[in-house]
Amino acid sequence: PKLNIDYIYDDNAKKVQVIIKQTQSGDKVFKLPITIDIYNGASKNRKQVWMENRIDTFSFDYLSKPDLVNVDAEKILLAEKKDNKSLQNFIHQYKYSGGYVDRREAIEFALRKQDDSEARNFLLVALKDKYFGLRSIVLSRIDLRKEAIKKEAEAIIADIAKNDPKSIVRAAALTLLGNYDNPGYKEILTKAVYDSSYTVAGSALEGLEKLDPGKSISLAKTIASQKTKGKLSISLVKVLIKSGTESDFD
Repeated sequence: PKLNIDYIYDDNAKKVQVIIKQTQSGDKVFKLPITIDIYNGASKNRKQVWMENRIDTFSFDYLSKPDLVNVDAEKILLAEKKDNKSLQNFIHQYKYSGGYVDRREAIEFALRKQDDSEARNFLLVALKDKYFGLRSIVLSRIDLRKEAIKKEAEAIIADIAKNDPKSIVRAAALTLLGNYDNPGYKEILTKAVYDSSYTVAGSALEGLEKLDPGKSISLAKTIASQKTKGKLSISLVKVLIKSGTESDFD
């Protein structure tokens, strides 16, 4: 099933309508049990419904406008979903629903809205997510070509590069540090090139190449005589191809 989910809030009638449309091709219409959580602040009211038609509309009363209506609350449906919530809804979902998929959905939405200051502020929070996989997603997709987020995220990225407990997250942050014209980061990157993690070392070498090409080629030539694996081997080749000479061919 492919689902398109819309919401209509009527403050006069004190009702919210949840409209779920099945958009998959063909005549097949799925019958789906769906859990819907309605949030006011941290408190939630759970509803259980069945979707049986190509388009179903579910109506729920409220005393004050909900902060979030979370369809497929436990995120267990095997379906493709287009969930037309607002940024504010998704931020509330991240904070109060709390499951991995809830948080990832919110992050994915905000990553598509990086020109929005509220989305950027939220992504700075997500850079400190408790799960390293989500921290990695944010680092891999924040757009440092946008001056606002580049400036706002710098201190957090630098801290992650030095202190994150997961090597894969530190590696992603080290690569990004090379985008900043800050001589102070040369020491961090140079030290990380000798990290015991090949992923961290390779990412640091690539970051250093952006910041100080001469230093990176000098380190690459030194490392080339040593045993390397994985990301470090790949990064070493990248730096030598970009900045090396004919003598580095072998």
